[in-house]
Amino acid sequence: MKKENKSFFVHVLGGVAAGYLAFLLADPMRAFMGIIVLLAVLIKTMDLVLGKEKMGWWLKNGTAVYILFSIVTWTIFYNL
Repeated sequence: MKKENKSFFVHVLGGVAAGYLAFLLADPMRAFMGIIVLLAVLIKTMDLVLGKEKMGWWLKNGTAVYILFSIVTWTIFYNL
């Protein structure tokens, strides 16, 4: 599997976990900090697994997907 696909799927799962975490925390500042900390840990872990990549690659192949899925997941749980 290509590095881009691995990064995509891991960031989708991380985004879903972050959205649920933000829903559980309920306080907007704590939720935001939790999402950012989880993103930093995820990028660092994937950096070790996939090898060093430039920041633009991470923004394109991981961070945007992570943020999108965390917002969508939080919205779904918020509306339930």
